[in-house]
Amino acid sequence: MNSAETLTFWDHAAELRQVALKSFLAIVCGILFALYFYQELLFLFTLPLQSNYFSDTGLERQTVQMERIVNTGRLAYVYEVPRNVHVINISGNSLQVSPSSYKIPPGDYVEVKTTNRVAQKLVFLGPLDGIMASLKICFWVGFVATSPIWLFFLLQFIAPALYRHEYLILLPFLGFSFLFLTVGVLFAFFITIPAANHYLMSFNQGIATNLWTFSNYLDYSLSLMLSTAFAFEACLLLLFLVHFGILSAETMINKRRHMIVAAFILGAILTPPDVLTQLLLAIPLIVLYELAILYARTRTSRFLEK
Repeated sequence: MNSAETLTFWDHAAELRQVALKSFLAIVCGILFALYFYQELLFLFTLPLQSNYFSDTGLERQTVQMERIVNTGRLAYVYEVPRNVHVINISGNSLQVSPSSYKIPPGDYVEVKTTNRVAQKLVFLGPLDGIMASLKICFWVGFVATSPIWLFFLLQFIAPALYRHEYLILLPFLGFSFLFLTVGVLFAFFITIPAANHYLMSFNQGIATNLWTFSNYLDYSLSLMLSTAFAFEACLLLLFLVHFGILSAETMINKRRHMIVAAFILGAILTPPDVLTQLLLAIPLIVLYELAILYARTRTSRFLEK
């Protein structure tokens, strides 16, 4: 490594162009793959709206809808029963041909019951809102999912300019960075966003009707995920500074009060203006800071033993 001086500026520019092109193609492939599953991704992003984790009573409201499926044609029709639909009655000549399908002759019918949990409904206010929301979700999913690939290309480009010990430091940092990024996104998806949804819906109900647009909800969810991931990445950087002796336990203990204030300020900046969501971001940051202090003390004690 560290053979970068043997190449000219234009050689580096040509290599950088190849890296940018390969990274761009990897991201485009990731986006196209995500577009194939865009319906599943749209449903996935709305799951926190349907969560009942923060119910005050443990009770859940459900809607029950009764329907009659009548065959008005001239030929028999095989009706496939959807997943959340239950058949409660069939007319004379109708018959069940499989666990999830019924044959309905002309003039006959099948009566079904549909049960759905009551959840916040999202609306589109324009004809292009659905397409734009799908593209936005697929872009971020493709960009993040392919990050190990384009980071590998970038690492290949800068590796010749690194000394061996720098290369050995960078590799684990990139691996842990992807891990902390994933943990931050999952923390926001399963904890922060459902809690914020519950609080904001309850608060708004006392003022007006909750009518959220899909675009606004998507932007709000993505901002929470990215801000939480950014906060977890900052904690990872702190752990690496401790690991390489740049920060000591004594320094971190002396700055503890400043860190607590900074965590709450960061929570106020990166989350919606409600106390619960700010606490859900600030408290993990403080816990990770305390773990960094504990790790620094452990490293110091091991160094003294040697």
